[in-house]
Amino acid sequence: MYIARHYGYNTQSRKTMEEAGELIQAINKYWEGPMENGKVSIEEASWGDEGDALRSELADMQIMIWQMCYFHGMDLTETIEGKLDRQIRRISMERGIPPEQRERILNTFLGGRRWSRE
Repeated sequence: MYIARHYGYNTQSRKTMEEAGELIQAINKYWEGPMENGKVSIEEASWGDEGDALRSELADMQIMIWQMCYFHGMDLTETIEGKLDRQIRRISMERGIPPEQRERILNTFLGGRRWSRE
């Protein structure tokens, strides 16, 4: 990662914290603006400048997450899939969804690249 190596861990770890704060602000502005403090659903909310700012901050945060993973030598794939599996299992149990359907839901969410724990 060219950018990560150029700036180094100290600078980029601080930048990650800054970007996290900016993402929080963008989410809040979208919620307060187009979603009218939650009165308008996400599906019905207009995009506008707040949506563009949210997209930009999400991209910035994703870039910083990639850099932090690079610095720490981390691959988050199994951790993310495990967390998704756990949450989908919880929701499925609440809704009474059978295990095989839960597996299809997770596989669809992951774009068909389900990892195996066996």
